[in-house]
Amino acid sequence: MNRLFGLSLLSMVLVCYTATAQHRGYISPKQRVITNTGLSHTNVNDRYGNSFWRQIKCRESNLKYDCIFVNVLIDLQTRGVRFGNQNEALNVQRNITFKNSIVRKLPVTLLDSFGQVEVLDLSNLQIEEIEPFALTNGINIRELNLSFNIIRELPIFAFRNMRFLSVLVLDKNNLTSLPDGMLYGTPNIFDLSIANNNLERIDDNTFKKSKALQFLTISCNKLTHVDLYLVPSLYHVNVSFNLLTMLSVPVAVETLDASHNRINTVTGPFNEELAILLLHHNNLTDTAWIVQYPGLVEVDLSYNEVETITDTHFSDMQRLKQLILSNNRLSEIDLRSSFIQSLLALDVSHNRLLYVEKNQKQFDTLEQLYLDHNSIVVELERIEDNTFKSVTSLESLILSSNELTSIDLAIFPSLFYGNVSFNLLTKLTIPVAVETLDASHNRINTVTGQRYNNLTNLYLDHNNLTDTAWLLQFFQLKVLDLSYNELEEITAIHFKHMKYLEELYLSNNRLVIYTQGSSPILSLKILDVRHNHLLYVEKNEKQFDTLEQLYLDNNLIVTLKLSSTNKLQNLTLSKNDWDCKNLGELLPNVNKSVIGDSDRSCKQEYQLVNDLCCKVSDIPYRDRLIKQISLESLAEKLQRASGRCSVKNTITRDLILDYFVITQNKRLQTTPQRDAEINQLQVDIQKLTQRTNQFKHAVTNLDVEVENNLRRYRVIKEPMVQSKENLRKVYAYLNNRREFKKQETKARESDALLKKEEREAAERENKNLENEETMLKSNLRLIKLIIKNQETVVKLLEIMVNRYN
Repeated sequence: MNRLFGLSLLSMVLVCYTATAQHRGYISPKQRVITNTGLSHTNVNDRYGNSFWRQIKCRESNLKYDCIFVNVLIDLQTRGVRFGNQNEALNVQRNITFKNSIVRKLPVTLLDSFGQVEVLDLSNLQIEEIEPFALTNGINIRELNLSFNIIRELPIFAFRNMRFLSVLVLDKNNLTSLPDGMLYGTPNIFDLSIANNNLERIDDNTFKKSKALQFLTISCNKLTHVDLYLVPSLYHVNVSFNLLTMLSVPVAVETLDASHNRINTVTGPFNEELAILLLHHNNLTDTAWIVQYPGLVEVDLSYNEVETITDTHFSDMQRLKQLILSNNRLSEIDLRSSFIQSLLALDVSHNRLLYVEKNQKQFDTLEQLYLDHNSIVVELERIEDNTFKSVTSLESLILSSNELTSIDLAIFPSLFYGNVSFNLLTKLTIPVAVETLDASHNRINTVTGQRYNNLTNLYLDHNNLTDTAWLLQFFQLKVLDLSYNELEEITAIHFKHMKYLEELYLSNNRLVIYTQGSSPILSLKILDVRHNHLLYVEKNEKQFDTLEQLYLDNNLIVTLKLSSTNKLQNLTLSKNDWDCKNLGELLPNVNKSVIGDSDRSCKQEYQLVNDLCCKVSDIPYRDRLIKQISLESLAEKLQRASGRCSVKNTITRDLILDYFVITQNKRLQTTPQRDAEINQLQVDIQKLTQRTNQFKHAVTNLDVEVENNLRRYRVIKEPMVQSKENLRKVYAYLNNRREFKKQETKARESDALLKKEEREAAERENKNLENEETMLKSNLRLIKLIIKNQETVVKLLEIMVNRYN
């Protein structure tokens, strides 16, 4: 009976064990294999024959990659994914990448299958997480690209087995720190890039074993500390756009970009190899540290707080070719003692220079010299001609935005580009070799130069020119800007030899006549005669037919002729005195999309036709002439009626004025009060002139700032519009970008909320699993107790059997 009791207990144990196994979800091994050839993967059996593993295979290849996975989708919750062929002997590809794929979690199985891979490109896959041992089998990897993902944290031993790794790219992720000893297992790392992340600090032991590291890029982070001196093998380094306050220069580095930081201290050992040093946009106040680097070829210290340049700091630099010191606080520059024979380009613009005559010897070696914007505190009024008397190689000279009243550009025989805009020049002498010359915003009324010259681009807008006869000397011009001058007439003969002129700007003058007649400039593409007093332009029909852009608005034009074969792409016609009949004949020859402006409202007797104001007249010019004569006659009658045009009154006023001048002349000349008032007026005029110039400089600086913002945000500049219009475009772009970021933030918040819900669901599932585990543990304890009791029963049965035997 005891034996029967023991057998019953044993059977109960087996039943409980079977029930527990079924509760855990064990699946019968006999199930059908499911395939789907329409996807980039197939389902395969595991070792038990279950079909929950997806097999992702290479779909494409090219000259660079012998395995390209296409249209792969792996979420954070995806399980059971295998790569390559089931027969692992066929997975011998060495260059692998993905195309049109999303892999939010990098699985272990990728490198489990492809153990021979040497180049692995995992960029732009939206990777958020890397499984702890996902890269363990990448023993043969030489180049690994993980850029343009969303990686926040790297596994501690992510690269520990990659002893052959030479190139590692982690750009454009969300990394805030690097694991301790991240590169201890990569002794051959040669090129490392971790730009555009959120790194705040790189510990000193990070590169402890990186003896082969030569290229390091960690720009666009939030770094406050990185000691580059601890990596003596570095050759090229970029730590720009961070928050560094101190820079430690490696012993053998040749190119170092540490711009856009907060650096106020530079340290490091003597280094003759350093050739290119970029430290613009920092907080440097002196240059004493630069003596440690005599081999420099290019130095950019612009946008710092340097106040003085000590000549001895540069005395040993015999390889230096380019020195940029713009946008500092320099009040003087004296390079007499540290003459740099090799220097070709010197930029000291946007400073507070008082004079530059002491640098005559240094100027003799230069090809490019930038002295613009140096009237912030003391005006640079005149540069003596002997300052440049021996200059023979200068190709580019920038002297804009000063207070120069005289400079003879003809003394520069090799000048290729010159800019003397925003000064007080009244005379301009054009050098023979110059090709582009900007002398805008001056007071120039005289232009001279030799006939045989190379000038192609000339900017003389905002001056006091009254004629164009001097243009006969410059027949190679391609771009000519004479806008904002005092020109009253353009004579065709002055342009007759210009076979290359493409752009001609004559707006905001006093032009009454513009006639090219039967001798048009065949090369001309752009003509701007806006804001003048033009009345009759019909004789320019041949000239207008060659143009692509024609600006005629804000004149007095009555009629216009354009052939049906014109090439115009942009045309402005508003604010003129159009005849309605002529306008009706003109518009069919012009595409409506070409007209870039319109009138909003019209004067009395005028009507709006196709968004342009016009007047109905039988004989347009005669009617307008009669109207003008009528207005002048009416004005004359009113003057006569009021006695202002009486001969007797005029003679009387003249006699009274003569008597007053004769009798009061002596007293007026000897009146101290008058002299004092004149002196005071002169002082006031001088102050007003200075204020006007300051306002001009302020406007110029604002224009430059607008230009910088256009380039910075890559906004296309609209030609021939005011700066405020381009600034509006910048604001519009920034607003659009802000809206885009708001939408992106909302999307990320939605993703975060979804992930939070997923996490909460996972926590609930974990809790249920914990409860299930607790129950299973209780069952296990019960089973152990039953087994123990069973063992006791078995022992009792054995004792009983022994007794019977």
